[in-house]
Amino acid sequence: MRTEQARVFGVISRAAHHYMKWMGEPYGINAIECLMILHIDQYDESTLEQITKAMVVDKSVTTRGVSKFLAKGWVAKTNSLVDKRVYHVSLTSRGKTIVNELNYKLNKWNDYLAADLPEQEAEQLFSALESLAKRAIESSVADFPRLLEELNECR
Repeated sequence: MRTEQARVFGVISRAAHHYMKWMGEPYGINAIECLMILHIDQYDESTLEQITKAMVVDKSVTTRGVSKFLAKGWVAKTNSLVDKRVYHVSLTSRGKTIVNELNYKLNKWNDYLAADLPEQEAEQLFSALESLAKRAIESSVADFPRLLEELNECR
């Protein structure tokens, strides 16, 4: 059963990655950068550290993505009032236009995936997936051995 769940998550993840890669191609961005610009829209004035943690990527990936968005004029950065080494990232009006176009395409993908589900069931499914994603973000590679030990103790 668990192997089947892992397979299903893998299939959905790879298919979503391919779709987001396709979504980003007209804008010169990859799948991760698509998710990153959508995250910046959702969480205005995020720091690089916050984006990195939420995206579960290496900080260099975030830095490259945000640098690309800055060069394209999609985001603006403002220095933190607390720590001058830190800056906050927000969308520009051009960035908001791009995000609206990406959200339109992403909504179509979500509608396609959930087409065979009643609306309430689809909402419950996406809510449960959000809960799983939240738990996944809270873990790190350093946690994996401990998680395995805890699972073995439960058996």
